[in-house]
Amino acid sequence: MKEFLCGIYCIENVVDNKKYIGLSRDIRRRWNEHKSELRNNCHGNIYLQRAWNIYGEESFRFDIVELCDPSIICDKERYYISGYHTLSHENGYNLTSGGE
Repeated sequence: MKEFLCGIYCIENVVDNKKYIGLSRDIRRRWNEHKSELRNNCHGNIYLQRAWNIYGEESFRFDIVELCDPSIICDKERYYISGYHTLSHENGYNLTSGGE
C-alpha cells in the first residue's frame, strides 16, 4: 500500500535561497506536478517559473518542512509562509498567505 505524506513542503532556490512553501495531502504527487509544470514552462506561479527558467532545475531543492495531520495543514502552511517571509519577493515565491 502506498504511503501518502501529508504536510508542508518547500521548494528552495539554492542559488539565492528564495523559497516557495506549499501544502499537500500527498507531497510526492504534488512535487511531481510542480516539476512537470515547471519543466513545461506552464507553472501557475510566474515568479517561480521565471526563476526556474533562469537558474535551471539543478538549482532547486524540494524538501519536506513538516508532516502533519490534514486537519491543521492550512494553519501550518500560513505559519511557515509567515515565518520564512516567502510573500516578500526578496525572500520567496509565494503569491498568497496560504491556507487556501
